[in-house]
Amino acid sequence: MYEKVEVWQRREKDLVRYVCLKSLDMDKYAVLKADFFRSSSKAGDFDDFERQFIELMIEQSPAERCSWFDSVLEAVSAHDTYFGNE
Repeated sequence: MYEKVEVWQRREKDLVRYVCLKSLDMDKYAVLKADFFRSSSKAGDFDDFERQFIELMIEQSPAERCSWFDSVLEAVSAHDTYFGNE
């Protein structure tokens, strides 16, 4: 079982929502995906982001898809490093 945890970060030109999971079995955190919002974002973008979350959860077990960390901050930092979002 997983708990969905959203973490937001303001950046110079956008806003990032990290969609994190807390594994209730392992008591660890992972970033499942990051959504980037800009002033040009449309209302449909929000629906697309939510649909993508569900698709990712169904497509593959988060236990296998994600890398797990002791804190949300560690998970976000590792995600940004991996994807070059620093």
